[in-house]
Amino acid sequence: WFMRECLVALSGSLAERGASLRILRGRPAEVLPTLAREVGARDLYLTRDATPYGRRRDRDVAARLAGEGVTVHAKRGLYVHEPDEVLTRDGRPFTVYGPFRRAWEARPHRVVLAAPDRIPGPLGARPDEIPALGAPTADPALMPQPGEPAARARLAAWVDARVALLGDAELDEGNVWEA
Repeated sequence: WFMRECLVALSGSLAERGASLRILRGRPAEVLPTLAREVGARDLYLTRDATPYGRRRDRDVAARLAGEGVTVHAKRGLYVHEPDEVLTRDGRPFTVYGPFRRAWEARPHRVVLAAPDRIPGPLGARPDEIPALGAPTADPALMPQPGEPAARARLAAWVDARVALLGDAELDEGNVWEA
């Protein structure tokens, strides 16, 4: 329910900017070349994914699209800092949380870009229908509101609350901690 409602909100945001939400079903390396041909794409921009599955998926997509004459551009975006950017002084990944956190916090945060006013899409494109679902099975009062505006409000409330962690020494020793 939550993910479906987030798609509804995303579809509305895209429509306000002149674009439509497309929902593709299938393996990315199989469905993206078809979409690229359909819209006449020469380039595909995607957010890098550091997980083994994501790296494998993205390599497969790039290989298939290269055969179609489409160039894949993998960009940062999932993380505040990319995993390969927060390293020890000798260039290795951290193995202890406290020093990792201090190094993470010391890095400058990149600027968050505003959403564009317009997102051009293929002429005549219509959004795909988002499948209907029944009512949520959980108590709606306990569920977070879906969509980007609600997520941004939750983030702002969390930041404003200044969630404090236990001291670094306790974290370094691997103790369980609570926020």
